[in-house]
Amino acid sequence: MGVHLALNRKKKVTLRAVILGALILFFCARVGQGQEKRSLGPDFEDLGHLDYSRRETASLALIKRGEAVLAKLRILERKSADPEIRLRSQFLIRRIIKNIRSSKTLPLKLSFIDFGAVTIGSPAQELGRRGDEQQHMVYIEKPFLMGTYEVTQAQFETVMGRNPSYFQKGGPGKARVKKLTTSQFPVDSVSWFDAIEFCNKLSRKDSLKKYYELKDIKRSKGAIISAKVKIIGGNGYRLPTESEWEYACRWSATGAARKTAYHFGDRSRGGDANFRSRRSAGAYGGKTKVIELKRSCRVGRYNPNASGLYDMHGNVSEWCWDWYKEQYPKTYRRAASGPKTGRRRVTRGGSWILNGKSCRSASRAAYGPFAVKNYSGFRVARTP
Repeated sequence: MGVHLALNRKKKVTLRAVILGALILFFCARVGQGQEKRSLGPDFEDLGHLDYSRRETASLALIKRGEAVLAKLRILERKSADPEIRLRSQFLIRRIIKNIRSSKTLPLKLSFIDFGAVTIGSPAQELGRRGDEQQHMVYIEKPFLMGTYEVTQAQFETVMGRNPSYFQKGGPGKARVKKLTTSQFPVDSVSWFDAIEFCNKLSRKDSLKKYYELKDIKRSKGAIISAKVKIIGGNGYRLPTESEWEYACRWSATGAARKTAYHFGDRSRGGDANFRSRRSAGAYGGKTKVIELKRSCRVGRYNPNASGLYDMHGNVSEWCWDWYKEQYPKTYRRAASGPKTGRRRVTRGGSWILNGKSCRSASRAAYGPFAVKNYSGFRVARTP
């Protein structure tokens, strides 16, 4: 009898301990959740509120706070257990990035490019197609910003303290721009390293975290001809990847990517962009007329693409981040990253010196990162 009472007493004590332990764990979890919510702040917490008006008020408040809340929204987008919060966070990220229209310190405009998938490269029947344009699908995981225009001479000089351009007053090409104001011409004669340095310096001016680490710099006549460059991944300015460049060239706000050779169609009528184009005189046997400026020109002179980007064909060729390889790496099919090593860096868009076939959306070129050409410039990108 005494043994049975002792056993029952032990069972009751054990049961009480289990219940008490469960209650303590539950209480701690609730406290932890409360602390987590408080650490995020009331606006973030209200994104999943049962009251629709509270959700809307919280969303508007976060949009007003702008870029400062993006880091927390990205955490919620990935990790929140509430599907409403995940969806709202994704919407808010896009909306806030879309509201960033320019640099804080320069008159440098930015265009919003949404995430998505697109086929880049050219079909076998495209006129002027080359062997390094194999078609393949790429997926851009995050929305990003891209310079509406190529970086101008005035912008480059403001940030870098010099203007290396060939086509400027006092430059080697001054005869071709006589009586013209070239401050809004794209900067040219810049190396790939110069473009990287510009991105870092503009990031610092705009109080952003630089995207690159640039060390062991060697210069010749002002241009950087050698340096060690490493991505450190800040929210500052950078060069677009090759895939991002073509994606932005083809992408439109409707979500329908352009499949034509240029953003304006499959043929150039002459006067669509600043490159060498041929137009027939019209009569049978008549001479073909060549339309060309024989120089760069003011950015934004021609019509933009559907993304609002100007001069994606011609004017100056644009440095991209990627190393060049003739065959696209297989990783391009899974992500928008290029090869890890190489000898030449990719340029895209062609230039004033080339014919239209070399300025198509899919057309690729590459130079050593130290190269300084009077037909090469760049535009910036940013992922806030």
